[in-house]
Amino acid sequence: MKYRIAITHAPTDVVVATSIRQVLEGAALKCQFLSPLTSDDHEKHASRIIDKSDAMVLVLSAAASGSARVEKHVETMANHGKPIITFRMDHAPLSKQLEFYLSTPHWLDASSQPLEKHLTELVLTTRKLLDERRLRTARKGKTAAILGILSLPINFLSPIAVLLGILELRSVKRGRSLLSSRKYAWIGVVSGSLGMIIWAASIFYWWYSGIDPWDWWAD
Repeated sequence: MKYRIAITHAPTDVVVATSIRQVLEGAALKCQFLSPLTSDDHEKHASRIIDKSDAMVLVLSAAASGSARVEKHVETMANHGKPIITFRMDHAPLSKQLEFYLSTPHWLDASSQPLEKHLTELVLTTRKLLDERRLRTARKGKTAAILGILSLPINFLSPIAVLLGILELRSVKRGRSLLSSRKYAWIGVVSGSLGMIIWAASIFYWWYSGIDPWDWWAD
């Protein structure tokens, strides 16, 4: 699955934003602009893009810092728990809104020339950040899947597998985990549920048949 990157910028920074999109897509990172222009359905459109994105690149400039639209994009992305990579074009002071949401280490200072050097660094930083995040996410989902499968013969693991799977599905839905983890979470939920059903059916069978399973251990 390709990564999806949302790009937000002020109207005056469209040339830089276009260059960013070109180099990222050249590195197999699918990009989509969050339009800085006002429209009736803009909020819904931007929300859909952010929901499907794995990260955001913010073209930060004096114009962007003063843009309510850009601030809203950053706020929404931060509330989704997704990384924001800041590509800073100048040293203009941040608005209070941006200063609150951009207290992260993912900053690139692109105020010096040539721009191409900073674009290359942006590609490397974005790719590394998302690969590390995907690896962490995959581990969580795979843990639920492994415990779920093990719960079929070892039934006491069933509730743990189901709980981990449900938590991971919620993280995916809220955008805090990548979509690639969803299948593992579902394996954990389904197999863990089957483990609980098998365990419940075994207990009923033992009770109905008058069998005391502890006698087996005593023997």
